[in-house]
Amino acid sequence: MPRWVEPLRAAFAAGDPERLVAEYERARRSPLSGLPLRTVETIYPVREIVHLTPPLDARIAAHGLVAASRWLLDTHFALWRPEIPEATAPILASRPAVIYGVHGPMLTLFL
Repeated sequence: MPRWVEPLRAAFAAGDPERLVAEYERARRSPLSGLPLRTVETIYPVREIVHLTPPLDARIAAHGLVAASRWLLDTHFALWRPEIPEATAPILASRPAVIYGVHGPMLTLFL
């Protein structure tokens, strides 16, 4: 693991979203880590996701995980829509169910 990743891991482990954003931006400006990070950003929205952590964390604290997840999906993943098979709809309407799907691992918690 590259040395420049450690401050990011520490900020994440500390549960400090503002620090995570600051460390990411610092790493992004660094000659050593900036190029790989900016390259990854061309194919995956890492920077946007990192910058979402403070408002998401605040929403979870203020409104709970369900409301914060709904906000995240509604405002940042507008193309996301659940597809419920017609035969399954009555079951889901009548009792609790465990649902799984094929999606990116970053969305697992919120889905």
